[in-house]
Amino acid sequence: MVGAKSVGCATCKRRKIKCDERFPICANCERAKRHCPGPKVRFIRFIGPGNEEHMRGDTVQITILPRPPSCSRSESLAATLATRLDGIKEIGYQLQTLGKFFPDIVPRVGHSPALDAVVKCLLDAHQRFIVGKSSSCDEDLRNYNHAMCLIRKDLNQLRSRTPSETVCASMLLCRYEVLNRDTRAWFTHGGGVAALIKAWGPERITSDFDLALFKSNYGSIISASIFDGQECFVTTPAWEAVRIRCDNSKVGYDPQLSELLAAFAMLPNLLRSIKSTKNDPRVSLIHEARSFKERISRSTPIMEQDLKDPTIVFESLASPASCKPTYYTFTVPKISWRFCLYWAMIIIANSILMLQGEVESSLLEENQSAADNICKSIEGFRRLKPLGALFAPLILSSASGVLNVDMREKLAEEYWDLLDPLQSQPRELSGATMQLLFDTLTGSVAPGKYC
Repeated sequence: MVGAKSVGCATCKRRKIKCDERFPICANCERAKRHCPGPKVRFIRFIGPGNEEHMRGDTVQITILPRPPSCSRSESLAATLATRLDGIKEIGYQLQTLGKFFPDIVPRVGHSPALDAVVKCLLDAHQRFIVGKSSSCDEDLRNYNHAMCLIRKDLNQLRSRTPSETVCASMLLCRYEVLNRDTRAWFTHGGGVAALIKAWGPERITSDFDLALFKSNYGSIISASIFDGQECFVTTPAWEAVRIRCDNSKVGYDPQLSELLAAFAMLPNLLRSIKSTKNDPRVSLIHEARSFKERISRSTPIMEQDLKDPTIVFESLASPASCKPTYYTFTVPKISWRFCLYWAMIIIANSILMLQGEVESSLLEENQSAADNICKSIEGFRRLKPLGALFAPLILSSASGVLNVDMREKLAEEYWDLLDPLQSQPRELSGATMQLLFDTLTGSVAPGKYC
């Protein structure tokens, strides 16, 4: 055989026995359980310039690295979630836009099969959403059904001891429906989440994670109460104390938005009273309607002050196709939620006052000003599209109640542009639907018709 002279391992040479030169441990050392450094020279085949084969002896020093530990499915899922939370810069595509509690989920992955299953569904739906894929496959449906079964299992077995992870899984399923473009399922799961939190009771919410879950679903609890025609439990003193604890622990949003949401929580109970007394002209709810407006008006001084602060918001020229010649630009995009919710609630409160017999021209003027401000904020919404614009139906529908028919249709078109690529077919929000939602929010029609 032509080639370099082969040399056995140093241990066999020292023992003066023939080495089979096996790599990395020769047979002699393996049998005798001795340390084997391996052969110092290995035959390596190479092709020479004339295409002839040669065997070249090169000295090779190889370090055998230990095999890295295998990553469990839960660890891989947690890593994917963490990467998704940190790796997306556009606000409208961030999972955190659907809830501030998302970063707190990462260390909890692996502790609840139900939570793990829903996180998997959510990440798959979010990936489809990012790449613009509208349909899901059979595997997605199987994963979804598996997640639902695990949540039901936990709820049936644990009952009143429902852990935070199971409640979180239910909340994530609601967010999944948003990404899956199923508005009706979104409402359904939202009502289920509200029922779970109510069953918890305020004394159950102790940890920062529990507070984050509660605060992230505060608005959904109120909306579910409005469209189900139910009392809103978060207005009770015990639940109000939980909301204040959220703000003190810095789990909540900015203080003004928190105050506005607390005022918004008064609306479901007011609408229930309007419905129950609708056919009795002897009963007036003007006092309750004024209390609702007064609670909203607590935020008026600081809202007007902030609107004049160019470090918070400033006006720019709009495109010819826009609703207004100028539009608002918010230096921090998410602040627009606070302003638009305030203007929408002013319109709702004034409209209820007028329906209850309050006659003041200032109410109509205030409504028109608020509707104009909402229209001027649409350009700013585009920085939040599409996930950040999910609150737009309530806001735009409030403005539509003040505007004419043509402007309602234009607002509906603006809304569908904001939700792209979350648009569903057929379109569920038209000018007429926006008017129906406005009538629901002001008590002109019975709750539930919009859904």
